[in-house]
This record gives sequence, structure tokens and C-alpha cells, in this order.
Amino acid sequence: MKSRKLATFGLGTPLLAALLVPTLAASAHLSSTPVPQDPKLERAFFKVCSDCHEPERAFEAKRTRGDWESILEKMIEKGATGTDQDFELVLQYLLSQAGMVNVNQSTSEDIALVLGLTAKEADAIVAFRKQNGNYKNFDALTKVPDVDASKLEKHKESVIF
Repeated sequence: MKSRKLATFGLGTPLLAALLVPTLAASAHLSSTPVPQDPKLERAFFKVCSDCHEPERAFEAKRTRGDWESILEKMIEKGATGTDQDFELVLQYLLSQAGMVNVNQSTSEDIALVLGLTAKEADAIVAFRKQNGNYKNFDALTKVPDVDASKLEKHKESVIF
């Protein structure tokens, strides 16, 4: 297999959070509530990331999309190999398991993926932001109509403003 640069395989198209199912135990220390995942994401993660280091290393800290993209670029430079799809799936896995999202700047797709929301709930967050301006704090975010505040509370540590 040939290494790929992240910019070449469309990382702007996250998988819908609605497709995701139960989580890997290794990420449980980051959140008291496991984040659902798609088994394809987990397989790609272990395929690409376990040759050079312990997979658990990825869960030492939560990171934004840009941070994870930068780390994957460094991995590629150091010899990590995989297909375009492998690296896309790895990024989605990392975001769903150890991602952070700026609700004042991120796409609804990233918000859904990181916070475990439905596409409809994430769209409501973005629409409310566009209509009313940036969120000042977590309490303001929990007041968005059509968004389950209990879901947000479970992923509070993944939200930045």
C-alpha cells in the first residue's frame, strides 16, 4: 500500500453519527459515557495505527479535527501506510472517540460525530448559531431547541467555544 497525504482524500466528509454503534473500551477513560462507533472505523484505526505504537496512545488527550489531521500527516511522513479510505476512517474514529469540537466554528457533521448527536440535532445547533450568533458557554448550547441537552451533557468535555 502507498502512503497518502490527508489533503488528497476528502476529509471534509464525515460519516453520519447515526451510523455509529458501540465503543472500544480503551477510550472509556476519556468520557464517562462511551461514544458509539462504526466497526469499520475501529478496524481502520487498528490497521493503520497499531504497527508503530500502542493504539491507546491516541486516547491520551482529546483533539480537534485540525489537530488530528496534523497528527495523521506526521504519521504519514514517518511511514504510516493505508488507502485514502483507511485514513478517512481513522480520522472519523479519532474524532468520535477522542475528538473536540468548537461549536462556534465546526460543521454540523463534525458536531454530530464528536458529540454523538443526530444530523438533525447538529443542524439545529448550526442554524441557531447562524441566527443568534456564537454560543457564549455550555449553558447557552443546552438551550438550543430540538437538541437533547442530556446528550450534550454526556459530551460536555468535548465542547469548546
